[in-house]
Amino acid sequence: YDAVISPDNEVDFGCRGIQYIHLPTLGPLYRKPFVDSDSLWREKIMGLLRGEYRPWMMVARHSFERLKRNLTLVNSQWTGCWFRQVYGTDSKVLYPPVPGRFPEIPWEAKEDGFGCIGRFNRFKRFKRIIKIVLSVRQKHPGVKLHVIGSKPWYPHELEYCRSLFEVFRRYASWLQVHEDLPRSELDKLVAR
Repeated sequence: YDAVISPDNEVDFGCRGIQYIHLPTLGPLYRKPFVDSDSLWREKIMGLLRGEYRPWMMVARHSFERLKRNLTLVNSQWTGCWFRQVYGTDSKVLYPPVPGRFPEIPWEAKEDGFGCIGRFNRFKRFKRIIKIVLSVRQKHPGVKLHVIGSKPWYPHELEYCRSLFEVFRRYASWLQVHEDLPRSELDKLVAR
């Protein structure tokens, strides 16, 4: 092939390729010497028993060193910083596009407000966004905030999500939560 590309986070293609990282998933497994494909089998088996290695990595002869040679694109500066911190390698930020069929809405029919979209977890900084909109509301009290997202699927994030929803309820007079919106409804909301 002329180029090998994966839009599904870190990957070892067996050759140099292009990886686009949205949510780094293999970082916790990146521990030397157990992860490198040149490591001894005994070290790999011990790493497997300790949870530092995965069976599929062994079968595929996965190499983090090859992974680090890829051209790495990330969806945000945060993800790029994370990638550099874990792997010691640079990346390039390529913000994802905003696809959709946004209906035409006359300017005078639009709402004075903001929208933020993302999973309800601490990395999306919803509490910080609320503080920013609170500051804006001091000069423009009619401004609203629409928080659009989904609850996390990781059990360790559920407690934070519960505390976040308590904050959402505190500001319910001007903050509206939209959970698991179908794409057509999301497009309408963002358009207005």
